[in-house]
Amino acid sequence: MSCQNLTWQPQGSAYWKDPVSTKAALNTIPCDASTAWQTRIVQTPSVGTGPRAYTCNGSSWMPLAVDDSGNLTVTGTLSLGKALVNDVVTEGSACTPNGLVARDSVGLILSCQSGIYKKGTGGETGLRGMYDPLKGKSASCAISVRSVYASVSTAGDITLGGNINGATFGCTNPPSGRCGIQVGSTLYEAVLTGTGVSYASNGTTQCSGLWPLS
Repeated sequence: MSCQNLTWQPQGSAYWKDPVSTKAALNTIPCDASTAWQTRIVQTPSVGTGPRAYTCNGSSWMPLAVDDSGNLTVTGTLSLGKALVNDVVTEGSACTPNGLVARDSVGLILSCQSGIYKKGTGGETGLRGMYDPLKGKSASCAISVRSVYASVSTAGDITLGGNINGATFGCTNPPSGRCGIQVGSTLYEAVLTGTGVSYASNGTTQCSGLWPLS
């Protein structure tokens, strides 16, 4: 037994120290060469419940597992049985960083792709792309007074519009393919690039976006 903080306590390991109430309280304890590799328990975290263990690495207190904000960083491979995703987001909404995974209100898994929450499937070529486009996308073409467009709302509804009298609109083989408007027997065609930026092959058609809307 030894007298610690005016009370008799078991000696135990020199590396396990008394618990603290919060992470803020832990931050008031110096972490330097004299306290390196000491470990303390934070009793009440800022996010979530349950104790959190921290070790002084000689300069800062590092979490041994889940940190005070409820985050867990695994630099290697994480193997598990089932995963329950609780974060509910709206498909088509902004997100960061890319690769972040969440779900919608009915449980469909969404991932952050180019700053937008999207589903992992959909927006394919051919009929599958027509029936299952990605939400929040659009494509359009215009020649002189005729213009047509197609868009998909965040709810997944496809809308066709514009001055489409006597004109048909379509694209093939996205993301690199041809898009244009046909008026009568004349096809005004543009060439799509893989990034969705297009240029007119005949100098008169202006198109943007990909079809199916992907």
